[in-house]
Amino acid sequence: MQLALWGKKSTSPVKIGDTIKATAVRVVNNPLLKELSLSSTSFTEIQGACNQILATIVSVEDVDEFTSKVLVETVDDGQYLDLDVNKTILKFSLAGTIDVEEDCVYNIELQNRTIVKISKQAASIDKGNVSSLDKGAALEISGSSLEGNGTK
Repeated sequence: MQLALWGKKSTSPVKIGDTIKATAVRVVNNPLLKELSLSSTSFTEIQGACNQILATIVSVEDVDEFTSKVLVETVDDGQYLDLDVNKTILKFSLAGTIDVEEDCVYNIELQNRTIVKISKQAASIDKGNVSSLDKGAALEISGSSLEGNGTK
C-alpha cells in the first residue's frame, strides 16, 4: 500500500520498498486510480526494523549536500556493507568527524540500509572477541541482502 509522507515525516530515512510500521495515518481514496492509499498526519509515527552492528569505517563518500555513503566492515564477521547516512546525524552524533582507522570501532544502528544512529565505542575491540554484539542482529542484516563490494 502506498504511504505519502508530508512535512517533517518526508525526511524520514525510509525508502521505497522498506517494511515499516506506521501509526496515526489517514486513509485516502483516489478515485482516478481506483485505489486506497495512506497519508501521514502530524501525529504519524514511523518505525522500521532497526539492527545494531559494531563496525569499523573503511571509507566515507559525499553523495550530495545531505547524504554520505559509508563503507563499513563488521567486527564479528568482516562483512563489508555500503550504507547511507544523513549528514545531520554525523554532525550531531560525532561532531561531523569519522575516523577511518582500523582500530576505531563504531556502534551503528541501522534501519534497512540507512544509519539512523552512530556512536564511537569507548575502547577499540579485538575483532576475535566480540561480546557486546547481538549476533542475531548481524545475521538478520546479512540475510536482508546488504552486500558490500568486498574490497578495502
